[in-house]
Amino acid sequence: MTNHIKQLVAEELQNPSFFMTGEYLKVLQPLYKNGLPQVIKVDIDNVNAIAKAYVVVKDESFYLLFLFDIEKEVVLSCVETAPFVRISYTAVSKELELEDLLGLTTVLPTTIIKKGEKCGRGFEYDYNGLEFVSTDDPADFLDKLAAFLDVLETDSEGIKHLSEKTLCHEIFVTIIYHNDVASFTGLWLESVLMKRLSELNLGLTFDIYPSGKRLYSGD
Repeated sequence: MTNHIKQLVAEELQNPSFFMTGEYLKVLQPLYKNGLPQVIKVDIDNVNAIAKAYVVVKDESFYLLFLFDIEKEVVLSCVETAPFVRISYTAVSKELELEDLLGLTTVLPTTIIKKGEKCGRGFEYDYNGLEFVSTDDPADFLDKLAAFLDVLETDSEGIKHLSEKTLCHEIFVTIIYHNDVASFTGLWLESVLMKRLSELNLGLTFDIYPSGKRLYSGD
């Protein structure tokens, strides 16, 4: 089914049957490889009989999103954009040694920050730190946050100790969306996720950015 969906995406981009496909192609440029659009991910949800195909857009972080109804046959039902979402938690300390930080949790960090190492523009880090980062693959915010918490909860007590020792209690959520509306809407949290965050003694901070040319205006 995945290959069939990719072929349908290619056909729709070549000869748009949806009005919105044509409108998006006026302001966005899908990336191609070997003559085919770069479909970075296909999500198939058999329970709800839907599938999602994400296409890479040139010079942008967000994606073109193709929705399919797969209940009886694979039929394109909607074309829109999907935001880029990255989730990270960074714990830093000027006092604690790197070995001390690593000893607080068994969750492996994505990046280790060492005091004295060079960072951007020749500056040196004046602290040690551990950074935990989600994957960059396309996914809904709630799904990505749940998966990120799954990782942290493999050592809940360790993450709590890390946040308490460093006084770093914020998970950062970066969202980059297509600037085809006046503002980013529809962002919400399920109560079960709020409970999981509370049990880890962590909160959320959002950085939300519009990007790309707007539909209809050419801005």
